Amino acid sequence: MDRAFFLTLTLGTVVTFAACSSSSSGGGDGGLTEGGADAATADGGNNKDSGVAMDSGNAPNGLAWTSGTRLRAIVDVADSAKLFVGWHDKALDVDCTYDLAVDSMTRCLPINGDAVYDDAACTNAVAAVATSAVATVKYVPEPRGPFSCGKARDFYAIGAAYVPAAVYTKGADGTCNASSIDPNATYSHLGAKVLPSSFVAETDVMDPRGTTVSAIQWVGDDKSRQDGTLIDLGRKGDACGSRANKAGSYYCVPTRVAFLENFFSDAACGTGAAYYPTGQQLTCIRPPTAILDATLTVMDLSFYEPGAKVTVPVHQGTPANCKLYSNPADVADYYSPGAALPLAKLPALTVKEQGAGRIQQHTLVTDKGTLATILDFYDSQKSTVCRQATTTDGVTRCVPVADKAVYSDINLFLDATCKQPIFQRYVTNPAPAAGGWAHASTDTLRIAAITIGAKLATPGALYALSGGVCNPSAVDGATEYYATTVVPPTDFVQITRTVE
Repeated sequence: MDRAFFLTLTLGTVVTFAACSSSSSGGGDGGLTEGGADAATADGGNNKDSGVAMDSGNAPNGLAWTSGTRLRAIVDVADSAKLFVGWHDKALDVDCTYDLAVDSMTRCLPINGDAVYDDAACTNAVAAVATSAVATVKYVPEPRGPFSCGKARDFYAIGAAYVPAAVYTKGADGTCNASSIDPNATYSHLGAKVLPSSFVAETDVMDPRGTTVSAIQWVGDDKSRQDGTLIDLGRKGDACGSRANKAGSYYCVPTRVAFLENFFSDAACGTGAAYYPTGQQLTCIRPPTAILDATLTVMDLSFYEPGAKVTVPVHQGTPANCKLYSNPADVADYYSPGAALPLAKLPALTVKEQGAGRIQQHTLVTDKGTLATILDFYDSQKSTVCRQATTTDGVTRCVPVADKAVYSDINLFLDATCKQPIFQRYVTNPAPAAGGWAHASTDTLRIAAITIGAKLATPGALYALSGGVCNPSAVDGATEYYATTVVPPTDFVQITRTVE
């Protein structure tokens, strides 16, 4: 399991097919495979270990957010169901997300813009914003530099646009390095520094949800609310995020984890040392609360209690090729694994579809039946989870997630125009469910939703798309092939994005 992938799942970064805001909570990962990230709640770096206020209420309005006087929720709407995408600051007219500000407060800071330097000494900062978003981005943070625990970035207004002769960025060691000018970006001079008090601040409020789980809500000083992270009440209030195991059962698993990979605390590469990235605000001042065996697949949730911090030199590799590991740019600590942490010791969560329309909210609830987190949309007519995608008619719709046996979009076709998909199954992989959902590649880079049918005889010829062109492809007699049916895009409900 890739550590970055696990962090994406459990820290709740929202990625969708259409241009969108980034969020620290709610919604799914935007992937269209059922075996991918099913859910997450976030520990977005502002979960305090003390001083959390208590609240007697549950998730407001049965949802995971409430808009305030300044922060208005950006939501995806399908039928009568909604999913939270992020915040729009009505007073500043910018999209924002909660992060650490330079006054050490957690504030809703502007997103979708960044800054670089235009001189070889990295002294003159300039804004760099995607040209497609330049009309909506008003503020950017100062350029990134070497990581410093607890250090945030100042924000600046965007000044006049210009074309730099060259651009530079600072590396992890603080050196100034030449970079490439992005042809899809607009560069601008920086204007005045913006006071951090210009941005909405939040307070953490503990919201009881069940006997084993509570939630921390981020309550803005404008009365907005957002579910921030779930809390495992049985493990000293550790932050946790929802994940499913191979059997499809959900648990609230630790989010502040070290990873057993290919690092070792001995020169023979026999004693594992779990990698714990400390070059980020979430982990730099807090030790891990669990260790995840990242040598297994993404659905194999195997955890250990964290043992002692490794203080000897770390090695990397295999017993046959074990080498001392040294990478100054890799800011990390290492921990020995302790006793096994079985899933049975973690809070169990239950799937529940909520809503009255065709499209509902696909949620998880606690042992008391109260909301833990909202995962995705659910299409009650198709009896499947669905996620945002642009279909072949150019409309954003709620498209069913692919069957667990389908690992990627299908790019094999029976015809020379690449219009009739065929599913190829390697015999070492599980067979797809009859009528299971999949997605086929198209020459327009949009999604074609299909269902999988009966097994076919080995075809005489196959074709595949490459660069939008349909070309002959090899037939593999050692694999199995299945018929498919292309489902019209109008069978799926349209999704619209709006600000409440």
